[in-house]
Amino acid sequence: MLFGIGAGMGQGIGLVLSKIGLDAYTAAIPVQILPEFENYLPFSANLIRCIAGFGCFALWLLISNNAGKLKTSVRDRQGMLMLGIAVIFGPFLGVGFSLMAVQYCPAGIASTLMALTPIIIILPSHWFFHDPITLKGVIGAGISVAGVALFF
Repeated sequence: MLFGIGAGMGQGIGLVLSKIGLDAYTAAIPVQILPEFENYLPFSANLIRCIAGFGCFALWLLISNNAGKLKTSVRDRQGMLMLGIAVIFGPFLGVGFSLMAVQYCPAGIASTLMALTPIIIILPSHWFFHDPITLKGVIGAGISVAGVALFF
């Protein structure tokens, strides 16, 4: 639970700081210079976040003496294929589009829409992992989204 709370806090703080950075950068660069460049800013910001995350992850591997496990996992073709697909949908598209959402609308509205994940995940979880769809699960997903909406 603590990791989940930490992840939520990290996501929220990162989203707000990213919006502040995007707004400051957009205000500093005249749009007349490169009008189409504004659409790429969220993905550029995402790349900066990924590079910083990779650096922290590499440092963590070195501190915890687990760098050898990384070499072993890179040789697993099936695992690397799944990881590649996950990277495309998670950090690249998911975070990139979330940064684009906060660039064009208030952070509260964007985060509420992004909090729809518990509802969206119900059917894929049932199809891929054969998790049963229960009334309790559906109500819980609705409550979690409603709770985030109350913040905004």
